[in-house]
Amino acid sequence: MEQAEQFAKRLVAGFNEGDDSTLNALVDWQRIINRSLEGLSMPANDRLKFDEEALRGVRARNALQETAVSVSLGGDARLLRLYERDGQRRLLVRLILEEGVNYLDFELDSTANGVRAIDMYNHLTGENISASFRRVFLPIVAQMNRSWITRAAMGDGDFLDSFDEISKLAKHVRSGRHAAALEVYHSLPASVKADKNILVLRYQAASSLPDDQTQELVDAVADFKKHHPDDACIDFLSIDTLALLGKYDESLAALDRFDRSVGGDPYLDAIRTDVLLAAEKPREAVAAARRVATALPEIKKCCQTFLGAGILVGDNQAIYDGLVLLEKHHNDAAHDLRGEESLTGFVSSELGKRWHREHGIDIDAAPVLDSQEPSPAAVAETDSSRQDTQPGFGSAFGGGFGSRVNLDSYHTWEDRTGRFTVEAQFVSLDADGVKLKKKDGKEITVPLQKLADDSIAQAMRCKAEQAQSEFRQRQGFD
Repeated sequence: MEQAEQFAKRLVAGFNEGDDSTLNALVDWQRIINRSLEGLSMPANDRLKFDEEALRGVRARNALQETAVSVSLGGDARLLRLYERDGQRRLLVRLILEEGVNYLDFELDSTANGVRAIDMYNHLTGENISASFRRVFLPIVAQMNRSWITRAAMGDGDFLDSFDEISKLAKHVRSGRHAAALEVYHSLPASVKADKNILVLRYQAASSLPDDQTQELVDAVADFKKHHPDDACIDFLSIDTLALLGKYDESLAALDRFDRSVGGDPYLDAIRTDVLLAAEKPREAVAAARRVATALPEIKKCCQTFLGAGILVGDNQAIYDGLVLLEKHHNDAAHDLRGEESLTGFVSSELGKRWHREHGIDIDAAPVLDSQEPSPAAVAETDSSRQDTQPGFGSAFGGGFGSRVNLDSYHTWEDRTGRFTVEAQFVSLDADGVKLKKKDGKEITVPLQKLADDSIAQAMRCKAEQAQSEFRQRQGFD
């Protein structure tokens, strides 16, 4: 266990410091490649050449390296637990990234060079990295010599017979052709459709369909749970989607189940905060935000989540406590808050006056604004506007506090081919697609499936901001 603990320390340090050489050294990539190619009947010489090329490519660029860069730029990697499952030592790492949160579950083994990772389960993809490699490698092997792909490699006859269709399904999902991907999925034999990796691909496609086709997503989740009832992957993946569909209770239930599956993680209260705010449960949202900030004050995003929730619901005690935590743990300089439009109520409150007195700011004097650095409150309110995917509810893909998108601004919208773009304001998102208002005043509606993934994510952000803005107005906070 001591060796495993030392391995965990080096692994977490490698992520936090962006040290890709350390991460590469801690992973037995050859073992992972071997696992990804199990069952193939490649001649020895061809296999040797394939391994050399695969190993060179993986070491040169892999998901761990890219994740380490993201973590080192203001994120956080942390060991959640070391444990054993089926006699195999494992460790679970939580990664807070600029674009969200993820969990990697590493399978460990002792080698001549010490403890090494021989596979890793990625909760965002719902599979081991060896399985991800396998999906990439099999089409390459098939191009080299189709006869090397045996029934043993594909699991059963249905998989081998459906090899081309499975490859087509994965390709459609990667290229954003979600309706086409689902058409392929539904044509597959029942045994293939029940496979976990195939169901994950189906979910990814279904979650990107327009709002009037949500039944496909509901069915995808139900079928996944039917065939793989003990796998928490679908719960993690569906937290955001369920919230965006307005199914807040189901989103929270999925979050609770996932929380239990990882042995409990206080950071998940940051996600809970976002869903509860969207569900218009302000007291519960602030309580969740307080828990995560109290449990993990050293993570700035957690303190910002607390402060942001306080601002959104007008809880002066939460605002005061959030400011104190940011100053104490992150050395955020005190600012004159009278220039913060979102803090007008707090500034005039007794707690606001107390905060200013404690920082030597004369509340009766003219405001002194610091133009060099944004205040903690401004950062807390706008931090998640930098998120790239489904940030309206934070969670598995967003993280942090809900996005504040400027709905009056003109954004660039791009179609899936990349050949057409338009500068337009977001108007609405419904079953017909995204309604946009161009600079000449004309409104157009673009089917969601015709937009590039970045533009779809942008539409989701705008829709989430629109919903939260309406909530703030109803509550009298705007």
